[in-house]
Amino acid sequence: MERTVPITATPAAGFVALAASWLLAGCDIPTALDLSVSIENPQLTELHVELQVSDAVGTLTVTAVPEDGSYAPSDEVRARVEITTELGDAEELLLRPGVCTLDDGTEYFCGWFGIMMDDEHLVTEIEPYLDEIAGTLHLPMVIGAFHDTTYLTPISGTIEIATGDMEPALERAANWPHVKFVEALTLGRQHGGLATDAPLANDWRGSLSCGRAGPAPHDGVVQIAAGGSITAQYRQPDGSVLTVTRLPPEWGAT
Repeated sequence: MERTVPITATPAAGFVALAASWLLAGCDIPTALDLSVSIENPQLTELHVELQVSDAVGTLTVTAVPEDGSYAPSDEVRARVEITTELGDAEELLLRPGVCTLDDGTEYFCGWFGIMMDDEHLVTEIEPYLDEIAGTLHLPMVIGAFHDTTYLTPISGTIEIATGDMEPALERAANWPHVKFVEALTLGRQHGGLATDAPLANDWRGSLSCGRAGPAPHDGVVQIAAGGSITAQYRQPDGSVLTVTRLPPEWGAT
């Protein structure tokens, strides 16, 4: 199952996005605690749904803002969002906190890490292995002066894992063929021009791949088609439901 999604390069929390260079700087790899996932139900003030599709690949991303801006749980905590489509698909999406903290106090973007390939190998070569870690590969995209877009296929990129802990994901990805190194995305550190759309500190976020096949509920892929709406719902602790409905863009558009 292909899970490569082009994204816009934007600087965030100490990262510098350079259109001409996408090289990761080598550094030690901080790892998250090996803990099981638990579901929590924080009160939210906002729920956002973003859809990106290009040719045969796509992604649905849900971002949520908790009412308590100081709420910073550990990396094993998730919030559940239900995704349904007008055409009959139904999926569960678990949102994870935006920023987590290691025992040594190091803050890093939860569920995100960078990957660098050996010379003369493209990062898209890892696509066959992404399902091993429930990962989505994000590629840089440059927006020109006249809003034209160029999709880059570099030797480095960023990976977002939908579930699980960082440590086993990092260890497995480091052993994929032709991978030079992997590293967690730590705050307050420049990663050699790494382009990332990792979330802001107060955001919770989760992503699912999108496809164009018929509805297949609970298979982890949101099947979408032009004209069929997509709805995200989150049940608040007070019993109310936050609901957002979107129409997907046409395939081949962004």
